Amino acid sequence: MSEHPLSTYHVLKEEKADYIKKIIVIGAGPVGIKFCCELLQRSDKYDIHIFSNEPFEPYNRTKLSSWLAGQTSRESIEIDMSDLLNYSRFKLSHIKIEKIDKRNNQVIDILGDTHKYDHLVIATGARTHVPNISGVNLCGVYTFRNLKDAEHLFSRIARSRHIVVAGGGMLGIETAKSLTKFNTKITLIQQGSHLMNHHLDEYAANLLRNELQKCNIDVIVCSGVREIIGSEYVESVRLFGNKIIRCDTVILCTGIKPNIELARNANLGVGKGIIVNDQLIASNQSIFAIGECSEHRGKVYSVVHPGYEQAMVAANSIITGKTNYRGSFVVNKINVIDQNIFSFGQVTNIEKNPLIKVLIFKNKNVYRKIVLKRNNIIGVIGYGQWEGEHQVKKSFTKQKKLSFWQQLKFKLYGDINPSKISANNAGNLKSGLPTQKIENKER
Repeated sequence: MSEHPLSTYHVLKEEKADYIKKIIVIGAGPVGIKFCCELLQRSDKYDIHIFSNEPFEPYNRTKLSSWLAGQTSRESIEIDMSDLLNYSRFKLSHIKIEKIDKRNNQVIDILGDTHKYDHLVIATGARTHVPNISGVNLCGVYTFRNLKDAEHLFSRIARSRHIVVAGGGMLGIETAKSLTKFNTKITLIQQGSHLMNHHLDEYAANLLRNELQKCNIDVIVCSGVREIIGSEYVESVRLFGNKIIRCDTVILCTGIKPNIELARNANLGVGKGIIVNDQLIASNQSIFAIGECSEHRGKVYSVVHPGYEQAMVAANSIITGKTNYRGSFVVNKINVIDQNIFSFGQVTNIEKNPLIKVLIFKNKNVYRKIVLKRNNIIGVIGYGQWEGEHQVKKSFTKQKKLSFWQQLKFKLYGDINPSKISANNAGNLKSGLPTQKIENKER
């Protein structure tokens, strides 16, 4: 692999042994807080100041859907900061940072006060991508990305009669499902050909769609919101094809946009996110970027787990300067219905290549798909309980080739190393029902 263009940057020169380095973190979300905890677990020789532009105590935004659905309390979504608050050189400020002055190693807050740093960590996350359509500024149009959004929605949905959720990705599905407890009519609209079209194939997406419809969620695919109609308040939406749906509330779950404006204004290297090297250092040796705002090897992660890994790497990079981040293994998992649904790797838009092989196993309540290239797993979809799920993930991360016998076992039993034949599989085999197939991806 060619050398990363930023790999020549190094951490700051060694300081005197008794010097307490000043660390500033912009962004007090889960990733920013994780970085602070990781740094203090490794060393207590740092002065840490973290800035939040929200008035709330740090919280876990991944739990907002559960809170909106009434499945968890407001207090339970807050992040445990007891270790940090007990550290005398830790400080949390609820004030917005307006500018990064990299020449003088300082940041300037909205009040004009300056704050010096030895290392700056940018963990500003991302915001909802708002489509450029008419009516997005009407009363009754919401995004669902932070606690303020959730509080506004919570006060709105009790009196709403019909809510349209725009976006059939993971956030849109979780949002639609969380709203069903209010007995409000819910319509979920997906512009792509099927739900989660980047992470599921059409067959798995149709199974998911059926489950959502059982929860009284209307699902419309192959159609996006073209216009939101109303004079002051939302009255209806117009879809592609000019279909009109009357509603009083629209929730935009139409993807994310990394918050990179601070970095761009500071003339740091940016692309889709803030460009970082394998030590997660930006185009300035004193500045790191982690989480959804960062771009590593051309990739921006839109889920929180890679951000946690990056927080650990950045903390270790500051202390040792030796850590290399190679990227994160991401599992896309839906937890809002009573089914185990996950995917990882390349499962859609599979290239036309005779070296590609697709293995599929399915029965009434189970669908499993493994995509192979030269007998290495490059993608997996699982729908329903799967005891051998961890074995497949291990084979993927270790890049172990699947033998002919493992592929045959998957064909017959739905596992690459089945410990036993389930009663359902045995019954299907005896009755001769077509429960599975192996197909070469040659089109």
